[in-house]
Amino acid sequence: MTRQKETMKHTILIGINHKTSSVEVREKLHFNDVAVALNKLQDCEHIQGCVILSTCNRVEIYATTYTIEKGFNSIIEFISFYHNLPQSSFIDSIYQQSCSSAVTHLFRVVSSLDSLVLGEMQIQGQIRTAYHIARERETTDSILNKLFQTAIQVGKRIRSETSIGEGAVSVGSVAVDLIKNIFSDQSSFKTLLIGAGKMAELTTKSLIRFPNCKVSISNRSFENARDLASSYKIDLIAFENIHNAIRENDVIVVSTAAQEYIINKTMISQLQQKTTPTYFIDLSVPRNVDPALEDIAGVTIYSIDNLSKTLKNNEARRQKEVKSVKGIVSDIQSDYTDWYTMQTVVPIIKDVKIGIHNLSLRMLDSHLPKLGDLSLDQKQSIELLLENLSDKIMHNTMSNLQQIQESTELKHAAETLKKTFLF
Repeated sequence: MTRQKETMKHTILIGINHKTSSVEVREKLHFNDVAVALNKLQDCEHIQGCVILSTCNRVEIYATTYTIEKGFNSIIEFISFYHNLPQSSFIDSIYQQSCSSAVTHLFRVVSSLDSLVLGEMQIQGQIRTAYHIARERETTDSILNKLFQTAIQVGKRIRSETSIGEGAVSVGSVAVDLIKNIFSDQSSFKTLLIGAGKMAELTTKSLIRFPNCKVSISNRSFENARDLASSYKIDLIAFENIHNAIRENDVIVVSTAAQEYIINKTMISQLQQKTTPTYFIDLSVPRNVDPALEDIAGVTIYSIDNLSKTLKNNEARRQKEVKSVKGIVSDIQSDYTDWYTMQTVVPIIKDVKIGIHNLSLRMLDSHLPKLGDLSLDQKQSIELLLENLSDKIMHNTMSNLQQIQESTELKHAAETLKKTFLF
């Protein structure tokens, strides 16, 4: 029975997101180098496979394990060790889910039902990237491969069969909505983007729609900033000149992969001499703008958590699609659950098949002497008859097992069959 327990893998999830924690907590658990983290996690006891999803709004670790509680403990210990944090600093902010609950959660995430912005489709690409990195690092197994391939399928169906993503806003465009509200009564304003990644591009796309907004961009990688500036015909600022550029702009939108504050109070103390307000919108996790800047008169900082306050007015139309999205999730999860349940009993079925085969051989060995002298053809005919009988029994057994919907009942039935045919 011990060996059987070790053949049954469970899917588990430990995560933290914008609903359970503040950006101050999330940034501490953010994985800057997912590939390195995956290999370290894979080496942990009780972890059979793993995928890490680390974005600005969530950090989630999906894993397979033979023992759920020990798997959870291994991941928590890994997080604490990897980030050099006491467990007490994050334990109250995380959620733990296993088996079907973990599957449901991933499908809700890829559907954007669990996103800060309902209907945003960026999360689908982030999940695809997280899975591909795990595949490249060889930290997935058959369970996680099927799970994430199915999640990607969920995302594709939702994009093609619903309109939840039509007119949907990204975090970048929500930031632009905030800017628009701030400067609604002004004829013009200037915005500086620091960062040249996907978030910066999404923000730029939204900003250039406003003719009264002059946009410029700066980035440590000059080439990346130059490419974005060229594509959208916006001004390019050398990174070493951002101090002056910050003073000359009304809004500074920061979205970089830096792991530290790239804008701090000391750097821009000259803002104290400005007569107009300066707004920082920090879309980075970890944050790139030191919160201490708000000690300077006229400076306001919005973190990614603050943006959630501007979302309520944008969701009404997309809410109508939620029912359709949930229907797709339910259908695909049902198919996945059927597949997963069968995987848990496959090892048992293999043992049953071996048991039936061995029983046939023992019966053949014990009865052949009683049949007298038989020709080779007669012996082969008897062997073929027993083999066909074994195959027929297995076929009927599998057909009947597939009719059992409840996973606990299915495992019990498979275990009973194993005890029946293993003498």
